[in-house]
Amino acid sequence: MSAQATRLESLFLLVRDGSSAQIRENAAEKLGEVAVRSSEACASILQQLRPLIVDKEWDIRVAASKCLDVVARSLRHERENVADLFALVSRTLEASCTALNLQTVDINAVVREGAPLLRSGGEEYQYATNLTEEERRIHAVKQRRLLLRRLSGAGGPIWKTREDSLTKQLLPRLNQDRMCGGAARLR
Repeated sequence: MSAQATRLESLFLLVRDGSSAQIRENAAEKLGEVAVRSSEACASILQQLRPLIVDKEWDIRVAASKCLDVVARSLRHERENVADLFALVSRTLEASCTALNLQTVDINAVVREGAPLLRSGGEEYQYATNLTEEERRIHAVKQRRLLLRRLSGAGGPIWKTREDSLTKQLLPRLNQDRMCGGAARLR
């Protein structure tokens, strides 16, 4: 195994298993620089980089995109290299991912079986226009809760405000004070 191959393996290992995002990004930038210098290494790096772009860890995806950024910036002025790069990537993409080929996708099945990503129930538009400042604040809190509930898909309360917890703590005391004050007034 050549020193170049060992270096590439080490850089890919750092991109995948680096202890911090900065280490991963630096390794990815070095991979991009190696890809720029060598066309043989570029094809190999891009093929090994493809699974990292869709990795489940965010830091790995960011690092992989940094590598692609370095390669793309270097190829910006070389049109024939860009065409070769796109041809290489499209061939490997078609071979490994036929599900994403738009020519083979059944649009009717997607429409029939697909689920909406985000949909409004209309509650956020139900409010009066002449609201007091307190009513506006309450309405804004309600809108945030509706949005968070829709985004998370949860049925119950998403989060509680500081006012909610204070009300929960103070309400029994207020009721007690009113009851005691009312009893004192009756006497």
